Amino acid sequence: MNGFFLKYVRGPVILILTVTALLYGWFLLSALPLWSELKAAAGGRELQESPLYGPARVAEVLAAYTPETFQTARIFLALDLIYAIVLAVALAGLIAFALRRIGWEARIWRCAIVAPLAAGAFDLIEDGLLALFYAQHPASPGLLAYVAGAATALKLIAFLLSALAAIVLLVIAGAVHARRQLEEPGATQ
Repeated sequence: MNGFFLKYVRGPVILILTVTALLYGWFLLSALPLWSELKAAAGGRELQESPLYGPARVAEVLAAYTPETFQTARIFLALDLIYAIVLAVALAGLIAFALRRIGWEARIWRCAIVAPLAAGAFDLIEDGLLALFYAQHPASPGLLAYVAGAATALKLIAFLLSALAAIVLLVIAGAVHARRQLEEPGATQ
């Protein structure tokens, strides 16, 4: 999979993916009222931003939700599925682009491309389990609540590390590009 990103995902595609991820994220989390409604209903902190929650927290949030809030949560999750995929692919593309520009396409560096894809997978697992909770309204979510909380924590960590890796690698790629420009014959000093 990471070879695909190194070989086929090029500049214009990465630009489109990155802009799409940024705009869609803004739209989903800021422009639409869904996220703020869910945070307010959950007591100020939504489950998707609370790592390592368990059955008690899930039960508390579910008890606070009204039928309208459950509908809002289901709509948000449907939109978040798209965002998980778009953000993961955009970050993987940025990392692949930077690795290609730096010349670090060796197998060890390719592992960096896996982090955002793993984050997207954890986000999809989290969304699936939350959708199950929102559909069934269990009074005691049990073990699945721990799995959802762990998926949330892993998602947050992996997306954070992916974003940091993308930024650092893009800065390095910019420096390598600038150095190459200076080393070319006929370049002004």
